[in-house]
Amino acid sequence: MAIALPPAKVLVTGANGYLGMWIVRTLLEQGYSVRVTVRVASKGTSNGTLPSVFIKPAIQGTTGILQSAFEFGSNIKRVVITSSAAWKFYEKNKSKLNWDLTVVIPPVLLEPGIQEIPGGPSDLNASFKWLYESTLNTLAQTQEFLGNSSVWVDVRDAARGHMLALQKEDAGGECIIVSTGPFVWQDLADAASALNPWPLPNHPAPKGNLELERTYFTYFKTEKRERILGMVQSEMKTMEEPVKDALEDFAQRGW
Repeated sequence: MAIALPPAKVLVTGANGYLGMWIVRTLLEQGYSVRVTVRVASKGTSNGTLPSVFIKPAIQGTTGILQSAFEFGSNIKRVVITSSAAWKFYEKNKSKLNWDLTVVIPPVLLEPGIQEIPGGPSDLNASFKWLYESTLNTLAQTQEFLGNSSVWVDVRDAARGHMLALQKEDAGGECIIVSTGPFVWQDLADAASALNPWPLPNHPAPKGNLELERTYFTYFKTEKRERILGMVQSEMKTMEEPVKDALEDFAQRGW
């Protein structure tokens, strides 16, 4: 299938979402012509709702876009989705499609923000809020929280991965995990405390729990990220970069 290079036209859905904004910015900076769809500005709340009540519409939204592309997308070259929900549809219909599909899976996103956050830290999205709490909210820095293990990537690398998925022919028909490595939240506190100068004079630099026994439970294979997208480990952002940029962003927002 054909690849999509600048100045190709790209439609980004969910463009006012956290990752969506960075994808739009990355595409524009690289010379793409970008069209967007957006969701309502207000944040959704679960209010104890069963997961199926909000998971099912999300899946239907994804497959609905693919169905529309199937019926009307004669000029589409490639579809890149941040979800695994599309595989069943793609496998069923790929012999009849004019385009191919790439699925990009990012883990926990660490990042500075580029969206408006009128409500302050309480309005942060999940991963951004966890970054705030692990570095600035001493009440949240419990041993249980700081010892939680996961896998991370800088949101700018995640956005770059989506763009490269448009440009690499071998990415067609692939599911690619774009991650940097494992971490515990104490690692963020360490990265923040090492900053010199400290960018938030109204907050003490975090210490967390220096005696915390760190156990990294989750590892993702990055072979496809490197082989197909060309995103080698040495070019991925280090943890210090999103932590520093996020804290400087907090300072600019007056937090």
